[in-house]
Amino acid sequence: MYKGTVTRPSADFRLKENDSEVALRIVFQQIHACMYHLSTVDLFLTTSAAFTHHESQFSNPDPDFVDHMNSDRVVCFAHLRAFFWELRSLVDSLRSYCIRQAEKEGTTIAPETKEKMEKFLKSQAWTDINAIRNFSHSTASPLGARLRDGKLAHFLETSDGREIPIPEHLVVYLDAVRQFLQTVLVIPPELLTRPIHVNRAAPSVSLAKPQAAAKNQ
Repeated sequence: MYKGTVTRPSADFRLKENDSEVALRIVFQQIHACMYHLSTVDLFLTTSAAFTHHESQFSNPDPDFVDHMNSDRVVCFAHLRAFFWELRSLVDSLRSYCIRQAEKEGTTIAPETKEKMEKFLKSQAWTDINAIRNFSHSTASPLGARLRDGKLAHFLETSDGREIPIPEHLVVYLDAVRQFLQTVLVIPPELLTRPIHVNRAAPSVSLAKPQAAAKNQ
């Protein structure tokens, strides 16, 4: 599990703001896509009966209730996969941009910048991101769950057979990528922390809804 920190480098080797307008636009779009997917996953994991309760905890649920739970699972799984795909795409986009920018200027990527990239690509965070992303590509869902003290405990399965508990660890991966970006690009802090305003689909079987609560007996 990634636990390290990434320090900000000196400004002399980082891409200057006027040289990275395209990269900044890409970062803006993809960072907020990651935040959107992450917030949607968290919403479903914490409020949908499909993730807060085991099926055995419902007494004879009707077909519509079951269909709604399955629908919630599909939506949550899709956003979970998209979150890790966006993280991978974000890093790949930045690496490609740095190479193109250096070629455009007739130079090579600064050694210190290259070292920072290589260090991140060898980090546990990047290893986890790729392992989860690759597993989600080969299966319907990378998400698993088991009952623990009467509640569902969710975890991510990886392509190398590990289990990573969630949701508390998901934001670690986003933070690791954001810190990495700041070692290469001159990015205004508000760009990485600005709130997003999106219309997220609400879970179909939140037990806060009277019609769903009635089934939980």
